[in-house]
Amino acid sequence: MDMAKFWAWFNLLTGFYELYVYLQRRDLSSSKDPLIRLWKEYTISDNRYLDLQSYVWNFELINLFLAVIFFCYRSRTVLFLQILNVSAYFLTLKKSNIRNSKYLLVSSFWFFIPFFILTKMKFFK
Repeated sequence: MDMAKFWAWFNLLTGFYELYVYLQRRDLSSSKDPLIRLWKEYTISDNRYLDLQSYVWNFELINLFLAVIFFCYRSRTVLFLQILNVSAYFLTLKKSNIRNSKYLLVSSFWFFIPFFILTKMKFFK
């Protein structure tokens, strides 16, 4: 499986998981659902997700939208938009003083993998 196809599937599945969590976000603290409990671990690094009205949920919903489009069309433009979306998210991390290196490493996949795929698609040449 090539990297673009892997990324399309991985990002699509991640996006639907994030949508599921978004729809269940009111029950984050009390849910026994293992998928929700996994997200609660994620919120240890970025507790802004515990705020139901937080703008950080917008980044996840935008990523889902982009993931669906990329899954269907494998567009270079969508990869570039994903890079912009995660870059904007990283700017908000700087403002919020979140410095967990493991969290930042995992989140950086949404920057580096699309960038790598774009270089293979000759987007920058």
